[in-house]
Amino acid sequence: MKRALLIAALLAALNGQGLSTAAAQETKLIELSAPREPAVGETIELQIATGPLPSGARIVALTEQGDVLGAVVPYAMPGKDKGSTATIAVPPTALVDRRLRLQLQVVEQGKPPRAPDADEVRRVNLVLSPKP
Repeated sequence: MKRALLIAALLAALNGQGLSTAAAQETKLIELSAPREPAVGETIELQIATGPLPSGARIVALTEQGDVLGAVVPYAMPGKDKGSTATIAVPPTALVDRRLRLQLQVVEQGKPPRAPDADEVRRVNLVLSPKP
C-alpha cells in the first residue's frame, strides 16, 4: 500500500513539473518602465508593434497576475512581412513604481496559447498619451 502511494505521489509531482514548464512556455514576461509619472490629463498606454502573425491570430497582453489588458489583431494580410502597431490603455492599478510586468501570448483558434517569437512582437513599450 505504501509503495502504491509513493508511486502515485511521484507521478503527481512529475506531472506537476511538466504542467508548470508548459505554462511558463505559453507566455513571455516583460518588465517595462514608464518614462515618467503621468501629468494631469495624461494616461499610460502599452504600445505593441507586431510583425506577421498566422491567419486569425492575435497577441493578448496580460498583467503578471493574468489580468487581460487587451489584445492586438494585426490589420496586415496573413503571410505578408508587414505588421501593425496598436496601443492598449494601462490601468494605474497595473503599475507598481511606474513599472509594468507584462505577459504576452499568441492566441490562435484551436491551438493552445504560446509565447510570441521575436518577429511576431517586434517592439513593446509604455508611452504617455493625453486623456481622450
